[in-house]
Amino acid sequence: MKRIVLLTTLLICGAAFSGMVMGSLIVPGTPTDTAYVFAFHDFSTLMDTAFFYTLALPPDYDFVFDEPGLIDSYDFNVMALIPSGLPPSSGDPAGQYPDNPFQITGGLISGIDVELAVVGGTNVVVSYPGNPDSLKIDIYNQYPMLMGGAPTLDGTWELSDTLASIDSIPAGPKSAIIWSDINGNGYCDTTGFVQEPHAWYDNVLDGIFIVGGGVFNAIDFDLGTGNVSERIESPKELGIRCFPSPFNSAVSILVAGNGEPIELDIYDLRGQHVDKIAQSDGFSGFSLVRYSPKADMPGGMYLVKATAGGETKTQKIIYMK
Repeated sequence: MKRIVLLTTLLICGAAFSGMVMGSLIVPGTPTDTAYVFAFHDFSTLMDTAFFYTLALPPDYDFVFDEPGLIDSYDFNVMALIPSGLPPSSGDPAGQYPDNPFQITGGLISGIDVELAVVGGTNVVVSYPGNPDSLKIDIYNQYPMLMGGAPTLDGTWELSDTLASIDSIPAGPKSAIIWSDINGNGYCDTTGFVQEPHAWYDNVLDGIFIVGGGVFNAIDFDLGTGNVSERIESPKELGIRCFPSPFNSAVSILVAGNGEPIELDIYDLRGQHVDKIAQSDGFSGFSLVRYSPKADMPGGMYLVKATAGGETKTQKIIYMK
């Protein structure tokens, strides 16, 4: 909810006191669309509600803020974007003033020039006592929050070190979670029988950072293992987890073995056996199985069933053919 309020306020709010901010946008190509420019307080001291926006028009893309709330001796930030629609799309031209935050002196500051770009990058700093080779980061697009939707995944990047640079991120407001892919399944497991160390990026903007034009500070994470051991203990009972679901061409099945021989089968909802996925000698630990349906298998909902030593576990999956 905080993110919805934050992003919506960027588009519609203003405040009170006195000053001017002047600058220009450096826009890629020869666009003809209107740009939105935002000025806002950095939340670290007073006046947490100081948000302003103005328009910058082609071809010059000059902008002026003349607002009573822009006062001396407070830190302010400026960012801008050219939206392709509402909500804007990840990858729409966006950027921020490279010397954010700045202060106004004598009621006026000029030269606040912002370069826009459709992609950008960021540096990542991680505090993690475990093996950095397993570190990955998911970066999410926050634009859907403007319309009350959920953030969407822009992509997953492998870090392999506690200091890393990421390039080619679609421009816009982002959030990020970093995690240690201990079981190697390519997904951040935060619940169930596998719980991997993970941490969301957090800052004074409720974890939102801007990617695009401009110079960006590193996003930092403290990924202490806490109550989660980097070496996941062998499971004491049988378990399965299927992902993704729905799926199209293949589904991955993470199996927690209990030391007994395992049979992995797929059934339809009438209980009819459809296919043998795998059969294995007994093992303790985790194993990842990838299953591709046969060409004549119709789309629909199915049950994946694991059987081992008298134990049975099932999970529903949806095949979208």
